[in-house]
Amino acid sequence: MYEENEGKMLKKICKCGKLIPYNLKMCDECKSMMESKRKQNRKYYRKTTYERDNKYNKFYKSTEWKKIRQLAIVRDHALCKDCLNSNIITQYNTVHHIVPIKQDWSKRLDINNLVCLCESCHQRRHVLLNRRG
Repeated sequence: MYEENEGKMLKKICKCGKLIPYNLKMCDECKSMMESKRKQNRKYYRKTTYERDNKYNKFYKSTEWKKIRQLAIVRDHALCKDCLNSNIITQYNTVHHIVPIKQDWSKRLDINNLVCLCESCHQRRHVLLNRRG
């Protein structure tokens, strides 16, 4: 979906459908919307993070977590595994515990219990998890 403009500037189509210069990731409107969503997500994450007890806060700041998280990112090539299963290439946003650590603390550092996900797939997984109870 690339188009040449008067033979000089390569263009592509933004996810909203607008024509943008090839070197941009998205148009200004999409960029603004994305930043707004990021702010909402950060606010939500901070709220839910601080509501966790001290045990979980300490864990997510630990060297062990940072190391195993990095291993998962390298293993998954920093791509969302759920999107990849649908033949879509999306950069990861979160390293997700498949079995939540509140359900099984012993799996908190198990590389096989971690998966890289984009924001929308991560939210989808939590919605499904909450439905199951």
